[in-house]
Amino acid sequence: MLEVISKPREPKISDDVKSAKLQLAAAMACHCSISAIDHLGEIIVKYGQGSTIGNIKIHRTKCANLIKNVLSPSLKEVVISNFKNKKYCIIVDESTDVSTYKHLCILVRFFSDQLNAVSTLFLALVYVHETTAENIFNMIEEEIKKCNQTLENCLGFVSDGASTMIGCNNSVWRRIKAASPMCIQVKCVCHSLALCIQNAAGKLPSNIAFLLCEIPAWFSHSDLRRQNFKSVFYTINPDEDTMPGKTTPLPFEKLSSTRCLVRGKVMNNILANWYELKAYFELSDDSKRYETRYKARLIKEMMQDHKNYLYFQFAVPIVKEFETVNSLFQHTNFDPTILDTELYTHYESLHGRLYHPDGTPKVLDDVDFGCKFTQEVQRYVSQHSEIEQILRDVEDLKRRYFHS
Repeated sequence: MLEVISKPREPKISDDVKSAKLQLAAAMACHCSISAIDHLGEIIVKYGQGSTIGNIKIHRTKCANLIKNVLSPSLKEVVISNFKNKKYCIIVDESTDVSTYKHLCILVRFFSDQLNAVSTLFLALVYVHETTAENIFNMIEEEIKKCNQTLENCLGFVSDGASTMIGCNNSVWRRIKAASPMCIQVKCVCHSLALCIQNAAGKLPSNIAFLLCEIPAWFSHSDLRRQNFKSVFYTINPDEDTMPGKTTPLPFEKLSSTRCLVRGKVMNNILANWYELKAYFELSDDSKRYETRYKARLIKEMMQDHKNYLYFQFAVPIVKEFETVNSLFQHTNFDPTILDTELYTHYESLHGRLYHPDGTPKVLDDVDFGCKFTQEVQRYVSQHSEIEQILRDVEDLKRRYFHS
């Protein structure tokens, strides 16, 4: 007779161990890379002997499967149960990962009976193989239908300013508006404020953009250059604590088209360290590479031109004002009435620079260019003997500011 050899049964896993595994998987998904569980799991087993967590055996594969096959469906069911038959706003954005695959992130905002508050919940992350308006709209509609919802209940559509999303004729917004006539369009306030700064900065001379790009790039990959600049900085400012407004010399952060609050930091760092940077580049012509010498000489000549310094004096306070308002809108929980007041105050501040209270535009001499800029212009004029040429330069500066 053939003996039937059966595998020994694995010991039954207690509910406490299962719960601990799920909580660990959720923690990995929320706070760090899943690969961290390989090391963390071994530490838990080693030092948790005799307790519930001492029986946990979990590595990255099991952790990923728990997230995808247990936690994700369970959380999706919670979203669907709260989301059903609700009026809602849909929020979408596209992103490209490191492998150049495009994904569409879909969030919904509605009043949750369970939380008794307006909530923004993650709905889906969908791979996008074709970024046409029709294809994106079909993906959004499909995900909405999976939640037993319809686009007719959509009261708001939030996206970036891409033409595919909000174009006048053939866009995702036009298709959603056709499905839900009561829907309104809400553009990202942070993105809109950043675009205002970007477009206004484009009106300034090209050498300003050159300085904003090349000065951080000069220091970004060379610790020797950073140390040399610090030596110049501390030579000019031997006692940093007694210098008001002087901070650690780090004008090395690069501009970014996707980070809304970085332009003001770059401009402020360059302006705060203007004379130190000017002295540094006057000493940086001894490089062996002619390309490096040429770039250093260009930057030096631009920083020796006092008009460029006046451009920064004018632009930095305005950019910082924009980015202060922008940062308020990036808070997770903030009073909407305060945001509305801050945005309106910001608008009134800018409007008052160019227009009289009755709405008529000011002439160039009456435009408010800022206290700091006015002081620097007066100091600039007082230090030069060729008054007529200086005044013409200042007039040219003001006209360019006025049109930007």
